[in-house]
Amino acid sequence: MRSRARVVVAQPLTGVESHLWDVGSWPAYLGRLDSAVRTKHERYTVQVRQGWRRREALVRVRWRAGEHRVTWHTVEGPTWSGEFALTALNGRRTVVTLTMSPVGDGLGCLFDRWFAGRDSGPQSDLRRLAHRLALLPQPVRPSRLVGGTAPLHDLAGLRRLTGGGPGSGRGTRPGTGVGSAGQQ
Repeated sequence: MRSRARVVVAQPLTGVESHLWDVGSWPAYLGRLDSAVRTKHERYTVQVRQGWRRREALVRVRWRAGEHRVTWHTVEGPTWSGEFALTALNGRRTVVTLTMSPVGDGLGCLFDRWFAGRDSGPQSDLRRLAHRLALLPQPVRPSRLVGGTAPLHDLAGLRRLTGGGPGSGRGTRPGTGVGSAGQQ
């Protein structure tokens, strides 16, 4: 019963990666997480909320730098796993995809989701992350697009995510492939 959500943030890939590397900051935007403390290499002791209870778990966090992914799963404690996957759209925007399993399993997990309300889950977690990243300053010179045009895979990804493109009624800024809201 894994859930997935996706958001586009106005930060370059390297900025988002460097923010996610700080696992201690995850409780600020992951709703079920109360604390995260590093114990060893790739190991963190976290407190997760399961209903009204707070449970401690030992979590293994793996960085897959080549794939721009961060994965985690519990080694001891309640079942909890997830993944942040990052995709660069252009020099200034990044797609963040969060896939998570709920804390625990079985019937208790079902009740936990029911009592948690609508402010839990990956979509609200990504909203909090996007808000936190929006507070960070933009880099002075982010990576530039080569020749003033976006690579085809980035342009196609942006169109797929935003619904933009030829014939969609949305304008694009010349040479970037980035949709511009309110401009015709």
